[in-house]
Amino acid sequence: MVEDKSIDIAAGKIFDWLLDRRHCSAKWERRVLPARRAAKEVEAEFADDSIFIKLMRSFGFRPNKDDLDFVFCQELLRKFEEEDGSAGWTGIGASNRVKKWSSIVSSYQKENAHWAECATTLTRLLQKELISIERHLNKISQKQEDCLKRNEALLKSSVSCLTRYKEACSKLSIDPSMPIKLQILKDLDKMPENTLAINKTIASLAEARNYYLEFATKTCQLEEVTPSLDALKLIGEKPAATVFEYQEGRAPSMVIRDVNCEVYQDFDIVEEEDVEFEIEMIEDFELEEEDIQIEESNGVLVNQTPVVAKGKLAAYLIEDAEIRQSLMNDIAELDAFCHGRQQLASGEELVKIKRWTELIARIEAELASPQLQNFFKLSDNPETADRVVRDLEVHKISANKRENEAKTALNEREDLFAEAKRLQDEKKCVLFRVNLLKSYLEKSLSEHYSGRTVRITGCKL
Repeated sequence: MVEDKSIDIAAGKIFDWLLDRRHCSAKWERRVLPARRAAKEVEAEFADDSIFIKLMRSFGFRPNKDDLDFVFCQELLRKFEEEDGSAGWTGIGASNRVKKWSSIVSSYQKENAHWAECATTLTRLLQKELISIERHLNKISQKQEDCLKRNEALLKSSVSCLTRYKEACSKLSIDPSMPIKLQILKDLDKMPENTLAINKTIASLAEARNYYLEFATKTCQLEEVTPSLDALKLIGEKPAATVFEYQEGRAPSMVIRDVNCEVYQDFDIVEEEDVEFEIEMIEDFELEEEDIQIEESNGVLVNQTPVVAKGKLAAYLIEDAEIRQSLMNDIAELDAFCHGRQQLASGEELVKIKRWTELIARIEAELASPQLQNFFKLSDNPETADRVVRDLEVHKISANKRENEAKTALNEREDLFAEAKRLQDEKKCVLFRVNLLKSYLEKSLSEHYSGRTVRITGCKL
C-alpha cells in the first residue's frame, strides 16, 4: 500500500500552520516594511509601463495608494523576465527594471516573511473581502428587484390618477388637455339657457301643485296649507322669474345680469409715434333719459320710476342658494305627497300621479347632475372655480409625481447596475489574486518539502 505523503492545509489556518512549524516569525510585518517602501519608491518610475499598468488593473490596485505585496512583485518580475530575459544569479546583463524588481522580491523573501504575507493575504481575501463582495452583490440584486417592482407600482398608480383626473373632467364636461379654469368659467355663459330649460321643466309641475293644494284645502279641509310651495308657484307662472320678483312680489322694469366669465386675452401693444387726435366740438348735447311709465290710478296720473333688477336680484330663482333650497324642499314635499297618493289613487288620477312622479325624478336627477352643481357653486361663489381647479389638479399632480418617482426608481436601478459591475470587477480581481496566492504557496511549500504534494483546502471559488 502506497503511503499518501501529501500535505493538506486549511486556507483559514495556513498562517498558524507556518508559525507552528517555525517557517516564519510572528513579527513578519516588520520584515516586509523595507521591501514595501522600496516597491513604493520604484512604483512612480513604472507608472507609464504597459505591463505594470495591466498587472495593477488585474490586481485591482490603485496607483500610489495600495501597497504592492510580494505576489504582485513576483508576478511583475516574471513578466519582465519573459520580455527582457532572466538576470541569473550574477545579475550581469539584466535589464534595469528586472534588477530593481528582483532586488525587491529578494528583500521580501528574507526570513520567509513573504510566506507569512501570502498566507494572511489569502485568508483575508477568502474570509473577508470575497464574502463581503458576495453579500453586497446579493443586496444590490434585491434592491434592483425592489426598484423594478416600485417602478411598476408607481406607473400603475400614475395611470390610475390620470384616469381619475379624466373621469372627474368628464363629469364636468371639461377637456382634460385644455386649461381647466378657462373652460369652467367659459361654461358659465351656458348657465342662463340651462337654467331656463330646467325652469320650464319645473313649471310643468304647476298642475301637480294645484292638485296638492286642492287636496289639502278641500279633501283635508285645511285653512292654511304649509308649505304653500311659493317658489314652485312662481316658476310655474313664469319660468324666467328673478329673485327680485320672489322677494318683492312684482316684476322689474329691467333686468341686468352680471357677467361671471373671466376673459383671457393677450393684447399686443403697438406703439405709434406722432399720432394726432382730433376732438370734435359740438354745440348741442343730447341727454338720454330712462323711460318713465305713467299709470292712471283712480283718475290720477302717477309717475312711476322704472325698477331695475341687477346683481343677485337679477338671478333666476334656482341660481340663488336659499331660494334653490326652498324650491327643492317644495319639490320633495310634492314628491312625498304623490308617492302617498299613488297607493290610494286609481284610474286617470293614478296615471297623472305616476306621470308627475316620473317628472319629479327627472328634475331631481338634473338638479343633482355634477355639471349643474358646478354651475350652482360658481354662481354662489366665484372663487369656487379656483377650488374646483385645485380639486381636479390634485389627480394630475399626483400622476406626475408618481411618474417622476417611477423614473427615479429606474435611475436608482441603473446606478445599482453600475455598482454591481464595479463589485463584479472587484470580485474578479480578488479571485485572480487568490488563485495566484494559492498556486504560489502550494508550489513553494512543495519545493521546501522535497516535492511532496501540498494542497490548500477551503478555496472553493
